[in-house]
Amino acid sequence: MEVEERWMGMRIVHTPDEFVESFLAAQREAAASFGVNTILLEKYITRPRHIEVQIFGDKHGNVVHLYERDCSVQRRHQKIIEEAPGPNVSPDFRAHLGEAAVSAAKLIITMLGLWSL
Repeated sequence: MEVEERWMGMRIVHTPDEFVESFLAAQREAAASFGVNTILLEKYITRPRHIEVQIFGDKHGNVVHLYERDCSVQRRHQKIIEEAPGPNVSPDFRAHLGEAAVSAAKLIITMLGLWSL
């Protein structure tokens, strides 16, 4: 395991042979640090992108998106640069992101009963 691929209680497993040892080590660290050995397994994404879509809504039920921005440049999980429009975001995916953000916002607002759409 490379140094940059190991954090407190976290392991990146590249092969099935590494799984059991990594799982047990993470469990031990979790128990020592937090008093519980519960483990959450997630798929590791090797080249992730942190893309955000900003939305704006009014009291009349109108919701629009203000396009996407790429916030992938981070240090210690803090955004350093927000780049808009996001590089390497295709026009089709950009449109899909915007539509999905507006749909999600309308659904959440409706579920919370903030206004009737």
